[in-house]
Amino acid sequence: MHKVFQCLLLITLFSSFSAQAAFEQSEPKHKGLITSHQIGINIAPFVDRFLKFNNTTNNIVVPYLFSYRMQLKQRSVIRLGLGVDMQNDEINSSSASNPRTMKSNSLNIGLGYEYYLLNLHRWKAGAGIQGFIQKVNTNSKETDFQGNQFILNNEAFTWGAGPALSIQYFISKNVCLGTEGAMYFSTSKSENETRVTGNFPQYTYEKSSSTNISPQFPISLFINFNF
Repeated sequence: MHKVFQCLLLITLFSSFSAQAAFEQSEPKHKGLITSHQIGINIAPFVDRFLKFNNTTNNIVVPYLFSYRMQLKQRSVIRLGLGVDMQNDEINSSSASNPRTMKSNSLNIGLGYEYYLLNLHRWKAGAGIQGFIQKVNTNSKETDFQGNQFILNNEAFTWGAGPALSIQYFISKNVCLGTEGAMYFSTSKSENETRVTGNFPQYTYEKSSSTNISPQFPISLFINFNF
């Protein structure tokens, strides 16, 4: 479902962009809209749930739920992204007396600079650089029929930066739709803790770190309000 959603979003945006750009090039040139501030809400998770045609519980996960842009000049902006995600699930298992509980909390903060390469009356396309930090905490707990508990805790902290691209379509001067993507170079550090209680208790603790190059695909769909 995620791949279908991505394809539909990209095809719609870029086909509309091509048609509108060709139309505006044939018309007298309009000066690009200048907005001092922009606040965006990512509606992709809600659209994804609304369009589901099966009972799958895997929801689309986006890095930022909210965005903010402050325009410096006609083509230059500072951008900020904020993402918060909290999940609490229960999974039934034939080997456990109670459902397995899983809790996850994450916080994402992004800060960057963007330059509008294209600044038409209806369309804006920008390129820039963005840095980010992310913190994720997960916890799972399971109890078997003998009363033994299996507890897993994980904490991960990631930071990085990389080039970013965005595109926006202005429905009106004050409302527009947009999406964005990036390629991040990141470093992650994590701590894993495992506990087993009962007659044969166990405890393990591990620390690890890694460096990655990973894409952030344009699966976000922001509705932006300009003022």
